Amino acid sequence: MSTFSRFKDEVDVDRIMVILTGMIREAYPDFMAMVGVDSTSLDAHCKKDRDADWGYDHITGENYYGYKVHIMYDLPTLAPLCHIVTPANNHDVTQLLPLLEKMGIRVLFMRGLLADMAYDSKEKVELLYKAGISMINLVNRRNSKKETNKYRLQDYMPFHDITMNKLYKNRMHCEYANYLLKEHLDLKRVNTTGILRTHTKTGLTLIARLIQVLYQLRQEANPRTTIIE
Repeated sequence: MSTFSRFKDEVDVDRIMVILTGMIREAYPDFMAMVGVDSTSLDAHCKKDRDADWGYDHITGENYYGYKVHIMYDLPTLAPLCHIVTPANNHDVTQLLPLLEKMGIRVLFMRGLLADMAYDSKEKVELLYKAGISMINLVNRRNSKKETNKYRLQDYMPFHDITMNKLYKNRMHCEYANYLLKEHLDLKRVNTTGILRTHTKTGLTLIARLIQVLYQLRQEANPRTTIIE
């Protein structure tokens, strides 16, 4: 086993991300107030990877064998906060609460959570609303047998569609961050097998992004630009 392979088996990427997000918040007090969640596809290194599975990539419109990386981002900075790796056939909505659990005490900083309709769940929106977090997501009509509002949060807060549409547009920052992580920080290249090692490998990419954000903030520069430099 190579030195790097042993490192990947032992490093606690989740703990490092918690430390870095804490350091970023010291430099940027509004950090983690407006959060987005999204998943992105990740091809398996080889078809012999038994932890992977077949799934559908909504971006390419094709089936693939591999994993999904579920990521929570701070939307203004495009900084990843936590992540979970699952086989590609796991539905997004099943990972919302596990991601919030990974956030831990950092959930107390959150005021808003933006997600697409894949995360639509009346129970979860209500749970977060009671906790003081407004989750803005499009209603999945397949989950609703009768006429509903466009956004699930409108069941609890009577915002006009125009206002909600403006807020919801910020969710696109998640997809943009996913794209840039793949194209500029090699998130799409996972030269390892097994879900645990894949989690560590993707975590190292997210840590690199967090270091970029922290550096830029300390330089009083725009943290969103470093990801493409």
